Amino acid sequence: MLRAALDALEIGFAAGDSIDRVTTDLTLPHSGENGTTFTWASSDPAVITDDGKVTRGDGVNKLVTLTATGIKEDVNPQRKSFYLTVIGTPVELDITGPTEMLLYQGYSACFTGPYTIAGFPEPEVSMTGGDNHITWNKAAKRLDITAGLELGDYSVTLTASNGVSPDATLTFNLTVISEFAAGDGSPGNPYHIKEARHLDRMRYHLDQSFVLDNDIDLGEVCSSVGFAYNDGAGWLPIGITNYEFTGTFDGAGHTISGLFVYRPSTDFVGLFGVAGQNAVIENVRLTNVDVTGNYNTGGLAGQLNGLSGRITVQNVSVTGQVQGIHCTGGLLGSTHASDITQTFSAANVTQTWSNQYAGGLIGYMGSGSSIADSYATGSVTKTGGTELGGLVGTLNGTITRCYATGLVSGGSYGGGLVGWIGNGTVTNSYYDQQTSGQSDSNKGTPKTTAEMKKEATFAGWDFGEIWYIIEDEIYPVLYFQTEYITADDLLLRAAMDALEISFAEGDNINSVTKDLTLPDQGENDITITWESSNLSVIAIDGTVNPASGVNTLVTLTATGSKEGVNPQRKTFVLTVIGTPVAPTITGPEEMILYHGYGACSTDPYTITGLPEPAVEKTSGDDRITWNDMMKKLDIAAGLGLGDYPVTLTVSNGILPDATLNFTLTVNQEFAGGEGTRENPYRIQTAQHLDLVRNHLEQNFILDNDIDLGEACGSGGFAYNDGAGWLPIGTTNDKFTGTFDGAGHTISGLFINRKEADYAGLFGAVGGDAVIKDIQLTNVDVVGNLWTGGLAGHIQGSGGMITVQRVSVTGQVKGTVNTGGLFGYAFYADISQTFSKANVTQTGMQLMELPPCAGGLIGHLCSSSTLSDSCSTGNVTINREGTYKAVGGLVGLIIGSSIDRCYAAGQVNPVDGLGYIGGVVGGIWDGYWDNSTITNSYYDSVVTGQNDTGKGIPKTTAEMKQPAAFTGWDFANTWQIEADVSYPIPRWQATAIDADITADFNAITWDSIKRGNPAESSIIGNLNLPKVGAQGSNIIWGTTITGWIDLSTGVVTRPTDTPLEVILTATVSKAGGLSKTKDFRLIIAPTGPEEQGCLVTYRGVQKRPNANGAYDIRFLATIDTLEADEVGFVFSKSELAPTRENGTVKATTTVYRSITAAEETITAGELEGTYIIACTVTGIPAEDIAIPFYVRAFSTVGADTKYTAARKITVGELR
Repeated sequence: MLRAALDALEIGFAAGDSIDRVTTDLTLPHSGENGTTFTWASSDPAVITDDGKVTRGDGVNKLVTLTATGIKEDVNPQRKSFYLTVIGTPVELDITGPTEMLLYQGYSACFTGPYTIAGFPEPEVSMTGGDNHITWNKAAKRLDITAGLELGDYSVTLTASNGVSPDATLTFNLTVISEFAAGDGSPGNPYHIKEARHLDRMRYHLDQSFVLDNDIDLGEVCSSVGFAYNDGAGWLPIGITNYEFTGTFDGAGHTISGLFVYRPSTDFVGLFGVAGQNAVIENVRLTNVDVTGNYNTGGLAGQLNGLSGRITVQNVSVTGQVQGIHCTGGLLGSTHASDITQTFSAANVTQTWSNQYAGGLIGYMGSGSSIADSYATGSVTKTGGTELGGLVGTLNGTITRCYATGLVSGGSYGGGLVGWIGNGTVTNSYYDQQTSGQSDSNKGTPKTTAEMKKEATFAGWDFGEIWYIIEDEIYPVLYFQTEYITADDLLLRAAMDALEISFAEGDNINSVTKDLTLPDQGENDITITWESSNLSVIAIDGTVNPASGVNTLVTLTATGSKEGVNPQRKTFVLTVIGTPVAPTITGPEEMILYHGYGACSTDPYTITGLPEPAVEKTSGDDRITWNDMMKKLDIAAGLGLGDYPVTLTVSNGILPDATLNFTLTVNQEFAGGEGTRENPYRIQTAQHLDLVRNHLEQNFILDNDIDLGEACGSGGFAYNDGAGWLPIGTTNDKFTGTFDGAGHTISGLFINRKEADYAGLFGAVGGDAVIKDIQLTNVDVVGNLWTGGLAGHIQGSGGMITVQRVSVTGQVKGTVNTGGLFGYAFYADISQTFSKANVTQTGMQLMELPPCAGGLIGHLCSSSTLSDSCSTGNVTINREGTYKAVGGLVGLIIGSSIDRCYAAGQVNPVDGLGYIGGVVGGIWDGYWDNSTITNSYYDSVVTGQNDTGKGIPKTTAEMKQPAAFTGWDFANTWQIEADVSYPIPRWQATAIDADITADFNAITWDSIKRGNPAESSIIGNLNLPKVGAQGSNIIWGTTITGWIDLSTGVVTRPTDTPLEVILTATVSKAGGLSKTKDFRLIIAPTGPEEQGCLVTYRGVQKRPNANGAYDIRFLATIDTLEADEVGFVFSKSELAPTRENGTVKATTTVYRSITAAEETITAGELEGTYIIACTVTGIPAEDIAIPFYVRAFSTVGADTKYTAARKITVGELR
């Protein structure tokens, strides 16, 4: 009859609502047919309370399970569940994303970035305007643009609408423009460049020909408002390794100014990155460049690579500054098989780090390269390293008729013209030994400044067609420069060349400590003004203010002016020595290694101080050494178990030393064992578990439960910047050993790697691995392809993988092949497994197979066997269309078998299309032998499915009857409690039964009594918990209804006769055997005198005081504040108190009580009930055996009501 009443039970919905669409409060019946009563429990009380009140979420639908428990006298309680969808409240629509796009004529088909569509209910997006070439891509939430649009502007309006909220719109503008001003890119008709965007488009036509039609300023486009800003990195060099510029670029004598590049970690940097086979670059001036790169950096190009066809560079010049760390030059970083003629650089070159090759014109000249009729006047500065020269850093080619005048400083193997000659020659080439600060020979001929301004110095030079000089006034210049340089220009240049800064004694350009003398007049009647790149360190009048603790590189720029001539500049790069700062050292202070480790190092240390301090290891084992270059400790292999302290001392010889203590600890990797099958490694901590990845072919056993929550949290070793646990094993390096959980639990596994494949506790498992006897609880796993709670991918090879007695709870999310236990199982024997994890899959197609999602396994294939296993988690797949496979147990099965299994979770394909089933979504045979599914079932009510041939549908009631499961072994393998629970693997039930027993044993009289003195004297409310500490459900029932509220524990007392009530607690948990406990209660009557009293007496406590006597504290509650007076009367007499002169008096008052004028009542509020208390003090030890009587009272006006007298013996109190 109870089952019939539950079957007939229905929820009352408001008009228009249903089980799939709840918007307002529900009516939940509390009584039914055949004298049955019902209690209700909600899976999400924040959305639907136990009494049916509905609170809708803001902008999201919620799935809520309401469980009704039917109670009938002398019958075990039974349950019925309802799965309801609560519709979220509407959210205002919004659409954000790209609003404009620029394409060039001849573009290929492309698309915008994705749009973000917000609002609820989920809106549809429509498009108006534009052209048929522009379409809305619903799946990708973007605009697709096919090829073929003509030049012009195209406007599109996107409208988001859901029929409830006001529409949201966004306007998108597409512009199609020409790539270049004219031309077709051929040598006879080159592309014409008139603006910065034309120059930028060269990178898409690297083998074409180009000509510059006018000067171009890149300053604005490289600034924060320009298209070439690139988050501060500036211009993107044209051409990279393997995609070199191989065309022709003719500057036609024009200027490109303001080039800015800041890419200190990028190789091959300049206007061009790399120029290759047969490229030609000519007739262009680069002015005011500011270029910073890594390896191979130059103003014009990072590298010329003519090994497949010689490169030509001619009539090119550069001014400004260039900085790199290896192969750095004012014009070119490095060259191979290239011819460079009639070029010059006035750019200052700086090379940092301890690397090689820096030159005023070219950093490194490789074999087959030649340079002729060229020069450099910029400074070359290195902070370390070798091979720097005024013209070329290292030469393996030829130099003919060239010179250099710039200062060469820092590093080693320096030269006025060439730093180092490998396999090269220098002919008729010179350098100014005064301005360069060098005096080397055999790498260029040193001359004085005066000699460098005489034509006779330059043997073999053509001063008629190539070179021009004003005798005794200027250095030689190239004739192509004289097209825009007058004689006065050259005089101004000569004056600027002669300009020098005056330093205090002991100072120089690389070590400035005192004020400078900056001339304001120069030769040939010029006026000089100064600019500083850092005014706080060097002012324009030469005042020096060193920074504290750091050397500062400052550029001073002198501008020379002469009437009728364009001003010219000369720069000086100075190092200002900072004021001393005490040394410090910070970095790793401890490190843990495991016995048998390989040679390794610490992370680097940070060393500060000025002058730059030295670091010394002053104590510690000789196998731990200081690596000064990398600023870290190197640790050799072979240290035994134990602690190894090290002291690092940092000193700069001026200020006090700094020290740091570092301790290396060498531990055992595991708690014990050798990794063999007979003696496996023993795992006791999360760190032990993590180290499994280093021994993938070994054997392991778990000694205790492990909680990964802390390890995967923000302070834990497995946090990994929020990605959480790194799965053990990869597709190329699988786990092939044995993992025995020994019945223990791993909880709190967290993985958030939505872009990563193979996600789970294990990533990939292979060989003939064995995983058994482990419970994973509260997992939270997010992956991409192949995602599962235990493992993303298992694939037997050389033998079947064995998995048995494993369970998972929590949630698992992926895109393809997703399951609560495994994403993918190939050639595996899986038995007695269980998943209660909810599985969600976004879905995408992988090769020819559909995306698969299953409650237990996403994809089961290749002679795998799955037996005696089940899944009760929900499975949701959000891919639209027919090409997907989703099942309550397995998404897709190929050539495998399933026997004695069931599923009882919701199966939720987003659109109801595809291969869908209660047990198995799809069977895909033809690759292997046919699949078989035998003696396997699913709950058609819960799953929402009704398919056959892939599992047998049963009702929920049938699924809780052992007779429904043909061929199942309920004696050894399965356990079921008829009419109460689904079957559960017996190994799992053992743990569940233990939880039930623990929660059952915790329900005692002391745990429920509250303030009641005994089961035979119930005078107040009871504590009736609904859930035990181990998660068991507790259902309460009584033999007589109406006296104990089973939801709140509130007791209603009879007025005159005691009432006997049997209170029953039924403790249950899904899959376990429930237990029932009875309490025989006598509810005491209120009595005539107690009726109408607003106070409920709750109890008394005893406390010894400092004088050897005792205090006792009375407690009571009132549910209203209507009383004028409340209190307690404590007396030796059982007779009722009286009132005298408006005060309650006991017949015999003893000790100090609440009736004394100096006593007060303390009160506080708890959940709407007011608690009152008072303390009686000073009861001597000799009186603790005397019986006393206590009453609580309330007075309204002149009417005083009392509770019944309670007899108290102080000595018997606790």
